[in-house]
Amino acid sequence: MENTLRLVSNLDGLHCFSCINRITSKLQSIGANKVDIDIAQKIMKVDFVGKENDAETYLDAVKALGYKVKKIVVFNPNVLNNL
Repeated sequence: MENTLRLVSNLDGLHCFSCINRITSKLQSIGANKVDIDIAQKIMKVDFVGKENDAETYLDAVKALGYKVKKIVVFNPNVLNNL
Protein backbone atom coordinates (compact mmCIF):
# COMPACT_ATOMS: atom_id res chain seq x y z
CA MET A 1 0.00 0.00 0.00
CA GLU A 2 1.30 3.42 -0.92
CA ASN A 3 1.22 6.24 1.61
CA THR A 4 1.54 9.99 1.52
CA LEU A 5 5.18 10.73 2.29
CA ARG A 6 7.17 13.91 2.79
CA LEU A 7 10.67 14.37 1.41
CA VAL A 8 12.74 17.01 3.20
CA SER A 9 16.00 18.08 1.58
CA ASN A 10 18.65 20.76 1.44
CA LEU A 11 18.46 22.80 -1.75
CA ASP A 12 21.28 24.99 -3.04
CA GLY A 13 21.52 27.26 -6.05
CA LEU A 14 18.29 29.19 -5.56
CA HIS A 15 18.50 32.84 -6.54
CA CYS A 16 14.93 34.07 -6.78
CA PHE A 17 11.26 33.20 -6.73
CA SER A 18 11.50 32.23 -10.38
CA CYS A 19 13.74 29.35 -9.27
CA ILE A 20 11.09 28.26 -6.78
CA ASN A 21 8.38 28.37 -9.45
CA ARG A 22 10.55 26.39 -11.87
CA ILE A 23 11.22 23.62 -9.33
CA THR A 24 7.61 23.56 -8.09
CA SER A 25 6.22 23.26 -11.62
CA LYS A 26 8.61 20.44 -12.49
CA LEU A 27 7.88 18.43 -9.34
CA GLN A 28 4.13 18.84 -9.67
CA SER A 29 4.33 17.73 -13.30
CA ILE A 30 5.81 14.39 -12.18
CA GLY A 31 3.33 13.77 -9.38
CA ALA A 32 4.15 15.85 -6.29
CA ASN A 33 1.03 16.76 -4.32
CA LYS A 34 2.62 19.71 -2.53
CA VAL A 35 5.95 21.52 -2.79
CA ASP A 36 7.17 23.96 -0.15
CA ILE A 37 10.51 25.72 -0.61
CA ASP A 38 12.08 28.01 1.98
CA ILE A 39 14.57 30.11 0.02
CA ALA A 40 16.17 31.63 3.15
CA GLN A 41 16.83 28.30 4.88
CA LYS A 42 17.43 26.40 1.61
CA ILE A 43 14.96 23.67 2.57
CA MET A 44 12.57 21.90 0.23
CA LYS A 45 9.59 19.77 1.33
CA VAL A 46 7.79 17.60 -1.19
CA ASP A 47 4.63 15.63 -0.39
CA PHE A 48 3.90 12.69 -2.67
CA VAL A 49 2.08 9.39 -2.74
CA GLY A 50 4.35 6.41 -3.16
CA LYS A 51 7.17 4.51 -1.57
CA GLU A 52 10.21 5.91 0.21
CA ASN A 53 12.57 5.15 -2.66
CA ASP A 54 10.30 7.20 -5.00
CA ALA A 55 11.84 10.29 -3.38
CA GLU A 56 14.88 9.79 -5.62
CA THR A 57 12.72 10.63 -8.64
CA TYR A 58 12.02 14.09 -7.20
CA LEU A 59 15.65 14.64 -6.20
CA ASP A 60 16.82 13.66 -9.70
CA ALA A 61 14.30 16.05 -11.29
CA VAL A 62 15.65 18.96 -9.22
CA LYS A 63 19.24 18.00 -10.09
CA ALA A 64 18.30 17.91 -13.79
CA LEU A 65 17.21 21.55 -13.48
CA GLY A 66 20.73 22.43 -12.32
CA TYR A 67 20.25 22.72 -8.56
CA LYS A 68 22.14 20.93 -5.82
CA VAL A 69 19.88 18.86 -3.61
CA LYS A 70 20.57 16.47 -0.74
CA LYS A 71 17.97 14.32 0.99
CA ILE A 72 17.59 14.85 4.74
CA VAL A 73 14.67 12.53 5.47
CA VAL A 74 11.56 10.87 4.02
CA PHE A 75 8.69 10.21 6.42
CA ASN A 76 4.93 9.81 6.70
CA PRO A 77 3.65 13.15 8.04
CA ASN A 78 0.36 11.56 9.13
CA VAL A 79 2.17 9.24 11.54
CA LEU A 80 4.06 12.13 13.15
CA ASN A 81 0.89 14.22 13.49
CA ASN A 82 -0.69 11.40 15.50
CA LEU A 83 2.13 11.18 18.06
